[in-house]
Amino acid sequence: MKRNAAIIGPTPQFVRWAIDHSCPFRDIDLGDLAKTTFRQLRSLRALSEGIREERVFEEICVHESVEIVHPDFGSSPARGFLVNEIYSVFGGRQFLQSCCGRCPANADDGHGDAWAGCFGWLAADLGWEMSPIQIEERSIEENLVQIFSNIVLELRDDFERCFESLPANWYGLWMPKIFSSEQVRLLAKVFAIASRSISTGSKQIRSFQQLSDAIQRCNEYDLNLHAELVPAGYSDGVRWKILAHCPDCKCVPHPTAAKRCAACNSERKPVQARYQKVLGFQPFLMLEHLLGGPDAFRFIRRYLKRKNLSDSG
Repeated sequence: MKRNAAIIGPTPQFVRWAIDHSCPFRDIDLGDLAKTTFRQLRSLRALSEGIREERVFEEICVHESVEIVHPDFGSSPARGFLVNEIYSVFGGRQFLQSCCGRCPANADDGHGDAWAGCFGWLAADLGWEMSPIQIEERSIEENLVQIFSNIVLELRDDFERCFESLPANWYGLWMPKIFSSEQVRLLAKVFAIASRSISTGSKQIRSFQQLSDAIQRCNEYDLNLHAELVPAGYSDGVRWKILAHCPDCKCVPHPTAAKRCAACNSERKPVQARYQKVLGFQPFLMLEHLLGGPDAFRFIRRYLKRKNLSDSG
């Protein structure tokens, strides 16, 4: 089976979010803002992260999973993309910096080339990361579900005032999809409290901090936050299966034998499991296709040497 997915194996439920703000680099689709923003700005985010993590070398942004394979043992799975191609799509680096670098919706960590910080995702399992993984069964520890649910219960009076009849738990917190100013202020308070319970060593800590910053920016600049909970699933490398879930709060599993959803008490019929396209590596391409086999091998050796990574070839 051909496998060209960025994620292989179980995927936890995650929050997909975006800030509604005028932007020359994306077409605002208020009906599905988080998903369309991801599609439109994904390559720009990849470049921004590559620059920050010092993975840009000889005008090529190299994927974080780079590894070397000796030519005698087959081709290298290393991936990358030409930096100038991304710059050309977005009008050049100077124009990009003038727009994105000063944008109030750019919720990033303050680096000079931190672009496309107006969208993101936060996995409920902070030990999970959106990067290539081996095919294996492993438990998904949805620790944010419990952390946030406990905080919401502590703030129940505030929650019921801001979120009215929605369930006072993790699932109810994301049901509005488009958040009012009052709801954004409560979200900011929830994230501030949750940060005390999260280890800085968690793989998803930056995603947590970015969404927290986005919420603060929406509060400060009176911007609209769009967010939705995406149910847990599984990627086999060809298809991404989203598990059966409650149509209202997206809780998995939906107790089909019961009359009500355990998370939100909905009596609606559950949404059946469905398949979507897997998350590919775009804009990353196989370096051997981009540069040619021999040149790609030599490039990877130079790159790893620059990064001071060991190379047994």
